[in-house]
Amino acid sequence: MASQKLFDLYPAFPNDVPTADVEKISLTKLTARDPTEVFRMFSACTELGFFLLDLKDDEVGMSLQKDIDVMLGLAKKIFDLPYERKTVYNQVPPQKLAGYKAAGVVKTETGQPDQCECFSISRDEMKGTEPMGENPPVIHENRTQIISYLGHINSIAQLLLACLDSQLGLPDGKLSSLQKTDMPSGTVIRMIRYASQDPSARRTALLPHTDYGSITLLTCVLGGIQILPRDSDEHDWRYIKPEPDCLIVNMGDAMVEWTGGVLRSNLHRVTYAPGAQAEYTRHSIAYLIKPARDVSMKRIVGGRIPDVEHDEEEWDITATEWEMRKSMALNAGADIAKTRGGRPMKPLSVSV
Repeated sequence: MASQKLFDLYPAFPNDVPTADVEKISLTKLTARDPTEVFRMFSACTELGFFLLDLKDDEVGMSLQKDIDVMLGLAKKIFDLPYERKTVYNQVPPQKLAGYKAAGVVKTETGQPDQCECFSISRDEMKGTEPMGENPPVIHENRTQIISYLGHINSIAQLLLACLDSQLGLPDGKLSSLQKTDMPSGTVIRMIRYASQDPSARRTALLPHTDYGSITLLTCVLGGIQILPRDSDEHDWRYIKPEPDCLIVNMGDAMVEWTGGVLRSNLHRVTYAPGAQAEYTRHSIAYLIKPARDVSMKRIVGGRIPDVEHDEEEWDITATEWEMRKSMALNAGADIAKTRGGRPMKPLSVSV
């Protein structure tokens, strides 16, 4: 998450709003492979699908925190560009997911226009593994800082995947092999802005959804993201409280598919910030990690991942085809967003 100095620029998160009980996991302890901390992280990924990752006291984590402060400043510069200059870089989904998306393009659950403005930067283009597309000059001018952010956050993501491998009983590097940073994918840095809402018309800014990819690492200073706790009803939305030097991490739908429903992709939405924070424009940076385009979405075989049962559907298609189908279903209103995963693992086999 951003540094304390950025948090100090805004009113504090209030204490009188419903808040989700989200585990805070130490990056330092994960780096040291502390077994208790690794188990706590894994439990959070199966029980809630969300956790806070504490970057403090970790060399890579604190380097990322400095990058994050720069990236939030860059996001403000992009969104402050005149509207007609931003729309030159419009996204053209599903073919082009990088670029600009204006607020109001997508509907919320009530049919009202969303209030999410975003600009997505392709990881592959920044790293030079794909031809560079069109971007505002300010992005090209700050490419060195963007690549620094990518280097640090990718290092952390690979650590998280390794910890998940160990708990799932998979060979080292199995999950990482499905989403290597040098393999083409739809992975993006998504810069997001939510304008402050008039007090008389405050409502959902981004509809309830799950993430298509594998892992999302989110940075924000102001509150706004809400989740449904496990076994709660559909109205029990609770805020996640952002904290300085912490990322909000959540599992995506791809992890549910690969692990046969063990890892959990939880429904979440974005609404207005709570308390006095609602008077301010909210900026966030989401690193949306997607599977490599040509990998299979079939369930991983082995470890503690449940075997496919006769009545279960299995996706024997590439990640690109899978994401395309999900996008088309969503646009047609046929993909009803819901929490997925949280299934028990099978016991480890013991040799005698």
